[in-house]
This record gives sequence, structure tokens and C-alpha cells, in this order.
Amino acid sequence: VCSELCKAAVSLCFAALAGDGATRAGRGVARRLANAARDAYAEPGSYVLVVPAALYAIQNNLQYVAATNLEPAIFQLLYQMKLLSTAFFSVVLLGRRLNPQQWAAIALLAAGLAEVGTTTSQTRAAEKGDFLAGFAAVFAACCTSGFSSVYFERVVKRARAGRRKTISVWARNAQLATFSSLIAAVGAVIKDGPEIRRRGGLLTGFSPLVWIVVALQASGGLCTAAVIAYADSLLKGFATGISMLISTLASTYWFDFTITSPFLLGATAVFAAIFVYAEFS
Repeated sequence: VCSELCKAAVSLCFAALAGDGATRAGRGVARRLANAARDAYAEPGSYVLVVPAALYAIQNNLQYVAATNLEPAIFQLLYQMKLLSTAFFSVVLLGRRLNPQQWAAIALLAAGLAEVGTTTSQTRAAEKGDFLAGFAAVFAACCTSGFSSVYFERVVKRARAGRRKTISVWARNAQLATFSSLIAAVGAVIKDGPEIRRRGGLLTGFSPLVWIVVALQASGGLCTAAVIAYADSLLKGFATGISMLISTLASTYWFDFTITSPFLLGATAVFAAIFVYAEFS
């Protein structure tokens, strides 16, 4: 909830800075923010982003169900199907054409990330796990992940190509973050309302380290929105692959992670997938 609210606030600030003459007409900062908020939330098409916001909330719950019913290595392996689902929905919703080499690169990227993920996951048996329930949950999570990413890309890019007033990607991101925070807040109250009240509020126990994590999550969401808007959802998957490799390499210093041959194999597959996709794009 907090990270989504931070994303909404920062996105509105960026929308105020990047707005047109009407948005930036005010002399003061407060006036510009008010104009940016008006343009974002009064825009008739803003409510279409309730769809990906709801799907993100559903996706988070599906990931939890999958993680509690599957071994971590199996979960990491199956969850990379989201790259294939993103490619599928890019073809269906955006009419994007992918040649066989690009499909092969996406599959290679998924396989490489799965290999990297399985090497960084500790093997354990899921307690009272139901494999079919876990598989169904991770499959649904992959589908919702791919659909929501491509849907957001379609909303942003269709608005640019349309005849109506252009809504910036930052305004769209503010809309999405606002709806996501509302849905997440409702879910938190329904699920953990008594516990939240007992502890004295939603922010009770937030340390500086927790706020740093919130800021990092918010900044990651902003970067993701920018990549989807100015590149595409598929390139976001490749960027995620690079970030996964970097975070794993960083864990060798912070958490004494040992680089193994399977990790090197997976990393090589990721870099090869990036090269092939770029070469045949």
C-alpha cells in the first residue's frame, strides 16, 4: 500500500513537470500538482486502469498460494512462464509480430532465468502442499502478469496515437498506483483488519529500513512504467532478467552466495537470449 501511494505521489510530480501548458499554467508547485491531478483523475479513460490494478492484486495472492504449495525451485521454474504469456498477449492485444528467432530468444530467456532462480532457491518440501493447486496458481499468476503488463502498455500507447488529449505515462502511472493502493488497502483491512487495529495502525513498526524498502519498491515500479511506455513489455522482461543476475551477483558479497556451474549456465543463456532478440528485432 505504501509503495503504491509513493508511486502515485511521485508520478503526479513528474506529470506536473512534464505536462503541457495547461497543466503547468500555475505559478506555484501546489497549483501545478492540482492541475496534474485534475488531468489524471478527471480524464474519462482513467478508470480502465482498474483492470490491471485488480489483476496485480490477484497476481500477488496467486503467487502466495503457489509459493505455499510448491518447492521454491519449482516455483521459480514455473513462474518464468510469465515471459511467454507476455509475448502471447503482445501478439493478441497489440498485434505485435514476433519472428521465430524472437520466440526462441524469449524461451531461452525464460529457461535461463529459471535456471538462475532454481540455483538461488533453497530446496525444501512444501508443507502440506498441493502440486495441482500450486501449478494452477502459478499458471494463473503468469497469465495475469502478462495480460496486465500488455494491457497497461496498450492503454498508454493507444492514448498517444488517438485524437484525444494526450495523457502522459506519469499520469497513467499515478492512476494505476492509486487504484492499486485502494485495492490493496481494502484487502489488508478485510484480511488483517483486527490485527492492524490491535497494533495501532497500518504503519506501526515501520523502521527506517522498511521505508527504504518501500522507496526501492516505488522506484522500481516507476522504472517499470517508463520501460513499458517508452519500450515495451517484452523488453521489460529482458531488463528484469539482467536485474535478477545483478541482484544474485550482489548476494555473493552480502549473503555469501556461491556461484555455481548451473548459475553460470543460466546467466549465459540470459545473455545469449538478449543478443539473439536484439539481433533479430
